[in-house]
Amino acid sequence: MCVPYAEGGLNFRSFDDLYAASMLKAWHRLRQGSSLWSKFMLTKYCRLKHPSTSSINEHHSKIWRGFAVFRHQAEENLTWHLGTGDKDFWIDPWLSSGPINQHAKSGTKVKEFWANNNWNLSKLQPLVESDNQFNSDMLQEMLQITLYPDREDILLWKPSSNSSFSFKSAWQMVRQERPFSSICALVWHSHIPKKMSFLVWRLFHKWLPVEQIQQMRGTSLASKCVCCHNIETIPHVFFTNKIAANIWDHFALLFGLPQVLFNNVNQVILHWSLNSNTVGHIRQVMPVIILWVLWEFRNKTKHGELTYEFQNIQKRIEHLIIYLGKTELLQYKHWKGDFNVAVAFGIKVYKPVQKRPYILSWHRPTQGNLKLNIDGSYKLGDAGLGGILRNCQGEFIGAVNFFCKATSPLHSEMLAALKVLQWCFDQGYQNLEVESDSLSLVQMIASQNYHWSTYNLMKEVTNLLLSTKSKITHIKREQNKAADMLAREAMNLKGSLIFLPHQIGKKIKGLIELERRGIPYIRG
Repeated sequence: MCVPYAEGGLNFRSFDDLYAASMLKAWHRLRQGSSLWSKFMLTKYCRLKHPSTSSINEHHSKIWRGFAVFRHQAEENLTWHLGTGDKDFWIDPWLSSGPINQHAKSGTKVKEFWANNNWNLSKLQPLVESDNQFNSDMLQEMLQITLYPDREDILLWKPSSNSSFSFKSAWQMVRQERPFSSICALVWHSHIPKKMSFLVWRLFHKWLPVEQIQQMRGTSLASKCVCCHNIETIPHVFFTNKIAANIWDHFALLFGLPQVLFNNVNQVILHWSLNSNTVGHIRQVMPVIILWVLWEFRNKTKHGELTYEFQNIQKRIEHLIIYLGKTELLQYKHWKGDFNVAVAFGIKVYKPVQKRPYILSWHRPTQGNLKLNIDGSYKLGDAGLGGILRNCQGEFIGAVNFFCKATSPLHSEMLAALKVLQWCFDQGYQNLEVESDSLSLVQMIASQNYHWSTYNLMKEVTNLLLSTKSKITHIKREQNKAADMLAREAMNLKGSLIFLPHQIGKKIKGLIELERRGIPYIRG
């Protein structure tokens, strides 16, 4: 039960998993060291030792003893973004590979190797030669990191997409995952009551009190179906009795499906869902509703409330479908391919209003500012980065493109922002109106929620925006054609270039002139 719906559970969380996630959260708070509780715990149990190597024994508090099980797992998922560099050089995880040497004596701070706004190579080089675990790759990564004495060190949580600790990410890390079940995922939908999906879940596990199962558990009773003289079994109640089989055939005919005699729930779910790609499509909902109504009528017939008849069951199923349609829980996308069924039920399905075509064009910057368009192009690990700078008359000032390696399209957009802004900063350009067609990049900079693996890179981008007194906004790709062309050119040539006004190519020059004149693009 304590696994997500799509893995065959009921989306509950076990107490063991909650405890484990809570201990990870407590360790994260302890390592942050900002709360009164964390300062007390560090003073009491760590003193001159590093938290990850401090001793734990039976005389310590229950929570500190609990860390013995979870602190190693927590440390593997922590990393530090350095500000002042007031972290242990050897034991704290401040490089992407983790701690340099967990068995080294603690006490040496990262900031001891930083002097005059740069790394002290005369101190670092002997460490590479003397320590087997401190290699040249670590040294190269270290040289890419910048310390900021006026900023605090920030603790990052690796499993989270925004590097901030979240209980959900901790729970996902400690829980025992089960294989994804496409059939189970097709049963749970937001627009039908959970009780219906819960019935089907019980049906998967054969946890329904039909008379055959009660007999198997030792109950002495004579078994008889509510509609015939056969023994009451799960396949008989839901699929093979005459009325149930006619119900399945009736609605299969209505939806244009082959009429098949089923004998288990997996078959019926798959059969109805074969031609429905939309989550929550009417074809995915129908078998759940039919199974619910068949069980409802079985129970009420046993207790004398209803009569188990074809017409009564059919009307009840249709009533539930009409109710879902009239409350607009089933929308246009859920009826796609079966609009004739909606018409047969008297349900009005409203087609979403289609977006009207609109005009897009490049806009000049405000008086006194410069316009910088940036773009990244990505393919199979290669990235082309482009940037073009223009004044408030739309006249070309300069452009640059770079070729480098990247891990994803978004990573290429990040690198484009970094490289092009760095070029502008080196040239002394200020007051830039930066535009990118990557909405993810712009939103990331606005929210300052960065993944741990790109945290240093994005902090550099943010610092460059502040240093150049610039702001970044999102535009459509049609408004970013010139930067896109530069990025693609870098990909094709696999090289980097800086363009002055007399060096720009004819194609890009023509595109710049069209944008300067405000020639529009039409987007459908």
